[in-house]
Amino acid sequence: MVLTKTQLYSILKVFSIDISGTVKQFKPRVTQLLNELGFPRRVDRTNFSKVISFVVEKQNDQLQDQVIHEDQFKAYEQTIIATNFKETELKISRLQHLARDR
Repeated sequence: MVLTKTQLYSILKVFSIDISGTVKQFKPRVTQLLNELGFPRRVDRTNFSKVISFVVEKQNDQLQDQVIHEDQFKAYEQTIIATNFKETELKISRLQHLARDR
């Protein structure tokens, strides 16, 4: 089956909606997309809804991975800042110790 330009825009419109919603919010989106694509109610809907669900699930996984990576990066940055602070603190205490010895 070849998709028309309108059908492609419908797919893009549904997928551009924030996907962080619940399953209850997701099911009507899939049904809406299948209706907009003009699929008959009984023929091929199951296969296409599985494909759409799979694609959205993968997008969700990618978003979750991105959030995890961002959190790991923030933790790494905080570790670097803490390490730099400790090193600076050590340098200051060494300088103070040297100043006292003179």
